[in-house]
Amino acid sequence: MSLQNLIIQRDAYTLDEMSKQNLARHLQICTRAFQKSSAKSILQEDRIQFLTTINNEAKVRRSTKSLVLGKAKVMSYEDPKPASALVMQASRTQIAEDEIVPEPRRAPVAQMY
Repeated sequence: MSLQNLIIQRDAYTLDEMSKQNLARHLQICTRAFQKSSAKSILQEDRIQFLTTINNEAKVRRSTKSLVLGKAKVMSYEDPKPASALVMQASRTQIAEDEIVPEPRRAPVAQMY
């Protein structure tokens, strides 16, 4: 026996049939609202627990010190051209000193039949 039927039988014995139906309908509405509310609160508790876990992990990451291994230069779009020219010039001077000219690297290519 459900709680709704128990309430209708115990508390509404003096009501006529139409009033009992209205009471049953209102009880169903209240029951559904309670079920939705409890399900929503459970989901919110899970969400809060999930966000708390993420926040705790972020606190640990922020509290650890970062280790700087060296310094680097941030290059702009215009910087690579002069830098590549310097690399080419350095490689030419090295080739002139060593008198050995290496062959340019080529990627292996699959032959198709």
